[in-house]
Amino acid sequence: MTKEDLRAIGGGYPPFYRHLFITNSGSEVAHPIQSIRDIHRAGWILAIGFSTHPPLALYDPRQATAYSEACDRVLETLQRLQKAYAWEAIRKTVLDAAVKVVMRMNGYRSRSGADVVTRGTILLDGDYRTIGRSLNVPQLVFALKFFNEYRDDELSAADRERFGPILEEVLRAAVYGVFTWWQYVNNSSHEIPGWLLDERVRITPIWLEDGNGGDE
Repeated sequence: MTKEDLRAIGGGYPPFYRHLFITNSGSEVAHPIQSIRDIHRAGWILAIGFSTHPPLALYDPRQATAYSEACDRVLETLQRLQKAYAWEAIRKTVLDAAVKVVMRMNGYRSRSGADVVTRGTILLDGDYRTIGRSLNVPQLVFALKFFNEYRDDELSAADRERFGPILEEVLRAAVYGVFTWWQYVNNSSHEIPGWLLDERVRITPIWLEDGNGGDE
């Protein structure tokens, strides 16, 4: 994590943010959050599913509503995909499960019971470190951009073609991203202390200690 990443998180970016993040496939990809308004969008939740980076243990409580809205955007995007593949039995099954489990997690603001909903599907099954491992950079970027958009129109033929070979991995990432977010909020995180959110403190230098005991 760089000093710039820490400053961004201190400024309201989610604790999973990295300007550049490493995916499970070993690729380095630009984070879908490019400005503060993007914290409301679904792209960064999807990125959690693809990323190898652990989150910072602290988050900005002032942005909690925006972070929850991002999870809601994931649900809306999944519902859009659900409509597009409603007549394809194999894909419909996993999409229905993805929509149902994300709706449950967002409704209860908890990951509890998610494994029951997804049982018998690829969602939340197996080693999470394999999510997206088969995807190349253009495919990852396409998926992140798609989830970052505000759209409710019918899926285009071009988008259907691009989703064809990657849909299952994208669904795995989306569901795992929401799952991980609610797990983080309820079990793994702490709010950033109010004094650290003071603008006078935020503009002071940040020093990071490297593994050899020196400062960076």
